[in-house]
Amino acid sequence: MAELSLDCYDGASTVMVPQHTGHGHESTAAVKLQKVYRSYRTRRRLADSAVVAEELWLLGKGLSKDAKAQKLAFQHWIEAIDPRHRYGHNLNYYYDEWCRGDAGQPFFYWLDVGDGKEVDLKDCPRSRLQQECIKYLGPQEREHFEYIICEGTLVHRGTGYLLDTNQGMEDSKWIFVMSTSKKLYAGEKKKGLFHHSSFLAGGATLAAGRLRAEHGKLKSVSAYSGHYRPTNENLGSFLTFLKESGVALDGVQVLSPMEGNESYGLSKSIQPVRTCGQWRIQDCRLMGS
Repeated sequence: MAELSLDCYDGASTVMVPQHTGHGHESTAAVKLQKVYRSYRTRRRLADSAVVAEELWLLGKGLSKDAKAQKLAFQHWIEAIDPRHRYGHNLNYYYDEWCRGDAGQPFFYWLDVGDGKEVDLKDCPRSRLQQECIKYLGPQEREHFEYIICEGTLVHRGTGYLLDTNQGMEDSKWIFVMSTSKKLYAGEKKKGLFHHSSFLAGGATLAAGRLRAEHGKLKSVSAYSGHYRPTNENLGSFLTFLKESGVALDGVQVLSPMEGNESYGLSKSIQPVRTCGQWRIQDCRLMGS
């Protein structure tokens, strides 16, 4: 009896279905099974597949047992649940366009295969939308960005190299996150490719921002992250973690985001002050981030 191979969308499974053998009920069953798997492949291709969306929903929300953990801002949460992880800032242009209409279709279906697949916005051309996809690290990839604190210095966990953000491009920006298990990850930001959400694949953080270091010595910390919008409390927790880990904070420049700034583009220079075992943030002056 001849057999028909049907490949699943992910290429991981092959289903062998008996071909027509002259028996009507066998032929009908084969056709039905083919339709089922074709439907399955179609659902897997759609960005808003029920299975994928449910799994990534929890990821995008940054689900965590730690109540102080900082979740992704909405415009980047939508980035996390997109299987392609297209840059959330760009996706929001199309999300707003979808909201203005009445397509009666789920957003990602509308965007990729539905009525909105030909929409090309001036503020964010579709070519840019498709090109700028944020890298989300897996567990093993994440290890290449992990740093530990050894005798007050920032050391790469795998290689033992001291963190030095002066290496590379002159205007490069180094970003960091601290996971809910207090693991520190740092790397060079690459716009439209590698952002704060990259380290933990959209997961929750205890702290996030920018930093500068020379030969392992911390020079500055900025609580600036458009993805996570860290608070002064998050920053204070990170400073406490650094202090308890042996990092000398004297002379370290510390910046926190200006509260209530809609553009999230300015910050306040602050000084850490030790008070009753806790770090208190004092505003000093406005300055560009």
